[in-house]
Amino acid sequence: MVNQRRARIMKADHRLKSLSGVVMVLLLLGCNGESPTAPTAQPPVASTSDVAAWVRSKSGACLEGAVVEVLDGIRAGMKATQPNCGALNDGPGVSFVLPTGISVRLRASKDGYQAREITVVPGTTPGGTQIVLSPVGSTSDVAAWVLSVSGACLEGAVVEVLDGTRAGMKATQSNCEAIYDGGGVLIGLPTDVSVRLRASKDGYQSQEITVVPGTTPEGSFFVLTPQ
Repeated sequence: MVNQRRARIMKADHRLKSLSGVVMVLLLLGCNGESPTAPTAQPPVASTSDVAAWVRSKSGACLEGAVVEVLDGIRAGMKATQPNCGALNDGPGVSFVLPTGISVRLRASKDGYQAREITVVPGTTPGGTQIVLSPVGSTSDVAAWVLSVSGACLEGAVVEVLDGTRAGMKATQSNCEAIYDGGGVLIGLPTDVSVRLRASKDGYQSQEITVVPGTTPEGSFFVLTPQ
């Protein structure tokens, strides 16, 4: 019995000494302004996705020799030349490996055609993207209607072109019927070249929008707020 009691006392004393040692270490770390830290987690490896694209004319013809350039992110400045427009698995079109889920702009160009920019999000278009270019000098009609915040037609509103070769051109809206019935305004502008339009009317705040002729066949709407 004496030996067993002595053994229990020695074991309790050993545990007390071990606990005291841990407390001393923590106190020393606290005095030094340090604290135990967990291991630093390694950042996840960024995933990538293939972005495929084909460059064609408005008639659907393949534009062989067209160049596609990455404009944003870690691959900015990378270029690829399109040899033909067959299936991508056979080597044609262009393809880039880009960070998944991060939007990036691509610009397609070819001699004799207006360059065009598009925005893609890698990993969301597994079927690839078609980029359509228009010949230099071609124009497209831009239709627009000017409304109040209540949706009422603002007859007499003026739409002005602010940029490019048509800067300063103005058109007045007589009504808001279909464009082919004389409603809204209709302005011919260089295809695929972005341009700002400004709508104004007495008693209302003017509004500016940016359009890319040839990409909005349904037309655009201005909504003006009373001053």
